[in-house]
Amino acid sequence: MSGFDSTLEETYLQVGVAGLRRGWQVALISGHGQMDTLRLNPQTHFVPDTERWICPWVDMAVYRAGIEHCRFALLGISFGGYFVLRATAVDDRVAAVVANSPIVDLRAYLT
Repeated sequence: MSGFDSTLEETYLQVGVAGLRRGWQVALISGHGQMDTLRLNPQTHFVPDTERWICPWVDMAVYRAGIEHCRFALLGISFGGYFVLRATAVDDRVAAVVANSPIVDLRAYLT
């Protein structure tokens, strides 16, 4: 998952292609307030409980045929690192998490 102002297209090129080449199953997601969501829903905004919208994506992924549950991972880039940490804090189905440069205080980051 990307962060504040990046897009799923960028995330696909940054990490998605490499994952697919390694034989991984890859899903790219975005949620409230993220750039991809803003394209179609400009009234959306970040929410503090990001796990609320990430965990349903986890539900969908772990119940797909061929998914090895013991190897299910989340990767978040930039502010997406913060999002995936929140999700893994409440969802024990996630076996691994990569928080690439998590931003833990967006206000401090922007100011």
